[in-house]
Amino acid sequence: MILESLVHMDMRDEAVPIMEMVAAELSGRRWMSTQTTAFGLIGVAKFTGGISERGNLKFDYKFNRTQKVSAETGMPIAKIDFNPGPSSEGKMNVTNTSNGVIYVRLINSGVPATGSEETIMQNLSVQVDYVDMQGDPVSVSGIQRGTDFKAVYTITNPGSLGYYDNLALTSIYPSGWEIHNERLFNTTGETTASRYQDVRDDRVMTYFGLQGNKSVQYSIRLNAAYKGRYYLPSVKVEEMYRNDIQVVIPGRWIKVTEIE
Repeated sequence: MILESLVHMDMRDEAVPIMEMVAAELSGRRWMSTQTTAFGLIGVAKFTGGISERGNLKFDYKFNRTQKVSAETGMPIAKIDFNPGPSSEGKMNVTNTSNGVIYVRLINSGVPATGSEETIMQNLSVQVDYVDMQGDPVSVSGIQRGTDFKAVYTITNPGSLGYYDNLALTSIYPSGWEIHNERLFNTTGETTASRYQDVRDDRVMTYFGLQGNKSVQYSIRLNAAYKGRYYLPSVKVEEMYRNDIQVVIPGRWIKVTEIE
């Protein structure tokens, strides 16, 4: 609101540091409500939309030791896609050759290499147990083909941040396992009622709320169907509208062995 007010008063020099602060918050990782995000975008739009005689957007960029590239566009935003390849340097140089101010944002995405996920525990705890149909522990590091077993997820809210309304448990399974959909076979497992559960070919997504200092338990019935070595992906539980409430349990390699 201060940024928008400074723009209306034509105090652009004074608005620049406020603009930089708002832009940094919008591009950061901190969770913001819809209203906060909207006011931030309005302030940025007022500031950037009122710049006159800026001319074309012009800049030079260079990644690592590649040749410098010059770019120019009459649009307010220039998007450039490039593949950095296997380089480990990761150094980008950008030179502004425009008449006005430009703001650079580098966005990268990818999938973590198998087995390189990091454990995350933020304001939530999750325990995963693999048990047989009698409830005794089983080792999925080497389980016999044809074995029925269960993945049991115990999620606990420590209570420090109150009630969690929009939790999502995403459990993805290796291709050597098959999911037993209780609803299709008209059976029931020992599990807490959820708000909604989406059972797919290779994963189960469970949505629920959780009171402070309380725990819930969800049980997924599985079958070790195909012999081989497979990767068991990471388990993730998160509050869908807050990035400070989440758990990630790294994946690992498992085996389905032949029947002895």
